[in-house]
Amino acid sequence: FFDLIAKYICQSMQYKIPSEYYNQFDKKVIDSYPKNNFCVKQITEKNIINKEQNVYNITVDEHHNYIVDSGLLVANCHSLGSGSGPEMATKVLYACQNAPVRIGLSATNDCIDNPFRQMALYGNLGPIVFEQTTQEKIADGTLVDVDTTMYNVNMPAIACTGNWADSYEQKTITTKKQKAELIAAGKEKFIFKDGGKEYYREMIARGDESKLYVFNNIRNEMIVRHAIENNHVLILYTRREHGEILERMIGEKIGIDKVKRVDGLDDGKTREEAKAFLEQHSKHVILASGIFKQGVYIPAINTLIIAGAGKGTTMVVQRFVRITRQHKASGKIKGKVIDYMDNFSSLSLRQSQKRLKAYSE
Repeated sequence: FFDLIAKYICQSMQYKIPSEYYNQFDKKVIDSYPKNNFCVKQITEKNIINKEQNVYNITVDEHHNYIVDSGLLVANCHSLGSGSGPEMATKVLYACQNAPVRIGLSATNDCIDNPFRQMALYGNLGPIVFEQTTQEKIADGTLVDVDTTMYNVNMPAIACTGNWADSYEQKTITTKKQKAELIAAGKEKFIFKDGGKEYYREMIARGDESKLYVFNNIRNEMIVRHAIENNHVLILYTRREHGEILERMIGEKIGIDKVKRVDGLDDGKTREEAKAFLEQHSKHVILASGIFKQGVYIPAINTLIIAGAGKGTTMVVQRFVRITRQHKASGKIKGKVIDYMDNFSSLSLRQSQKRLKAYSE
């Protein structure tokens, strides 16, 4: 089986197959547009891997999938069936529904615990034919070992509202002066048009995510301290506003030229520049939203800091895998994951405990 598929597996995905099949990726099979034009979604990006290997990249609902000759490599097949309604079983593969060859790779197989997602996985790709543990990949030298630390956030309790998101009220803009004042106050992003009229959203109450994480100054100061103390740091956040706050705080400490933030609004070129930025200096820090939590090859990461919330096992595993890649150029022999035991509310504590359980397993 691996003799057949090894030539399709580019370097960033090779850690998911047995080590004896590494370095067999055949650049020739993807030097030009696939001969069998089975793809019903336009291929718009050609990824550069290690400045030598090109692969065509299509993205379906933020999941990266790679075109190789007349087949499809589903890079994160655990996402199959993660939608709802008519997209349940075809969310990822619909764009290449006529592909004669389909290869699925994943760093987590917990999706088989869900019968609907298992049906989508097996129905589109077939049953699992090979499994390896992280410990086995560390033992054969493919991945590096990782130390995971969850720091206790000591602070007064925060009362939750029961609403995760912030609450807003829609108001009408009646004069140019009113609009100018909103823009001057930095609220331009809350202005929108509907039916020929202009409105703005005014926040009337912060939700639990804002109170527990985004505007939690004690917790944010811990994140900043850990970012400064460590090397080649990637900080993953959930809310863009949180990323902006951390970027400013870190920049004030070490200089804004040593910090770079990327999110879903940035194009592929900007994201590639961020990866290169991390390698340039050991004290450079990248802050990234969910776009870097999976399907991203950044082996230079030495320290991963989890700034946002979350509790799902797949999410935890995908974040964790970012730090396990080898990077000999920087002398990386072990990675570090920093997370937080958020015991300042029952909600945040439950989420932290579920992440701890996932790390332990």
